[in-house]
Amino acid sequence: MAFRLTLYSVPRVRNYEDAVAFYNKAAEKPWRVTSQTNKYHFDDYAFPGKRQHSCGVRKVGENIIFRLHSTDVIIWRPDNSVRVDVWHSQSTCHFINHFTHGVWISLHNNGYVLRHYDDNTTATPIRDDFTIFADGTIGETEPAVFVLQRVQRDLTKKLREAVRYPEFAKWRKIMEPLLAPHRDWRARWRLEGEVSSIGLSECLRNEEHWPLLVNANMDNQMILANLYDKHSEVYEFDKFPTLKWRKDGRYTNLSRYRIMRPA
Repeated sequence: MAFRLTLYSVPRVRNYEDAVAFYNKAAEKPWRVTSQTNKYHFDDYAFPGKRQHSCGVRKVGENIIFRLHSTDVIIWRPDNSVRVDVWHSQSTCHFINHFTHGVWISLHNNGYVLRHYDDNTTATPIRDDFTIFADGTIGETEPAVFVLQRVQRDLTKKLREAVRYPEFAKWRKIMEPLLAPHRDWRARWRLEGEVSSIGLSECLRNEEHWPLLVNANMDNQMILANLYDKHSEVYEFDKFPTLKWRKDGRYTNLSRYRIMRPA
């Protein structure tokens, strides 16, 4: 069963004063300290109006800390800044948006996309923990960039010829109908492991390994994608610190971009 985070009845937090008021309200019921009843062993309180202890709030010094499962996701500080510990899940996005101010964060294929309320046209990539300062600026330990990955066709053609991929593709078109009736689908993961141990390039160069590639249920598109990833020189990278995700009424297809740390 998938975990679903529901915070409809939980007050929102938009500044440090809200965070303190939230903690004080939760502390009105001291018998609900979650360390007595759940596996996380934090001396925090369940959220007001909530009985489950998957979430909790506690005070350490002057900081107010909001926990989701075993991670302290939100830390509100007296200077009205908030430290955010990211975790790649939809529930964490929902949690962050509920207890922070001025920004909206959404899940990306390998990171997060952050947008400011006052500039809803600009998308900022996030990979690591970050801080939202009182003036709305964002600070990251290691700033990330959007990366558009483009294939250089002349280099990929040379690579395919070097590993005998065109010969393999012709052989597969003829032989796959003969191999398919005898394929053991349950052995797929084991055979993919054998391909990894031998090396994809070596499997393509040596025709003795071609049946292994077919029986491992690796289609040609998957083989080429893995081959190119292992030879990153065939790619050309365009890097963008931010993107205009909405311009002139049109939306940018952010799924085309990866989020990476600049080299």
